Amino acid sequence: MCRWFAYISPVEPCLLSDVLLNPANAISKQCSEHYLPQLLPHSEETNLQESTDPLIKMRNSLLNMDGLGIAWYTKSAENYVKDVDGTRPALYKSQSPAINDFNFRSLYTNTETHCLFAHIRATSGSVVTQVNSHPFVFGRHTFMHNGAISNFTDIRRDMTDEFSYDAYANVLGSTDSEHAAAL
Repeated sequence: MCRWFAYISPVEPCLLSDVLLNPANAISKQCSEHYLPQLLPHSEETNLQESTDPLIKMRNSLLNMDGLGIAWYTKSAENYVKDVDGTRPALYKSQSPAINDFNFRSLYTNTETHCLFAHIRATSGSVVTQVNSHPFVFGRHTFMHNGAISNFTDIRRDMTDEFSYDAYANVLGSTDSEHAAAL
C-alpha cells in the first residue's frame, strides 16, 4: 500500500528536508525494510517469506519502491507570470525510491513551503513510471489516493467520458487514482 504525508500551516513554513528526509520516521525512509518495525521479521527470522507469522507475510511485501512524488505550493509564479495570484503547486516525480534519488535530496534541502503533499508508491497494478506516481495536479488542486478503485478497467472508459476537456488533456498516466482526480 502506498504511503503519503501532508503538511499544511498558514503561519509556519517547513523546509522539505525537515519533514521528508531528516526525521527517523520520514516518508523517504518508509520504503526501507529497516524502518518497518513489527511488520517484517526482525528477530531470528530474517526472510519475509519464511516467517511463521502470516500477518508479517501479508503486510508490506512491496516495500514502496515503485516511485515517489511531491507537490508543494509556492508563490514563485506570482512574481513572474501576469494574472497569477496566490500559490500554485510545483511538482516533482521519480520512479526511483527516495533513498536512491540524488535530485530528491538536493531539491528537498533547499525548498520551503506552507503546504506539501508527498507520496511513496506501491503500485496496485499499473506500470511503474514517473507519470503514474502521485500526487496528481490539476490546476491549483493536488490529489493523492491510497488504495484501488474496484473494477477500474471495466469503468475506465465511462470515467473518461465524464472528464472536462482540460482534465482529459491533463491525464498523462494510467492509474485509477489519476483518473479519479480528473473527475
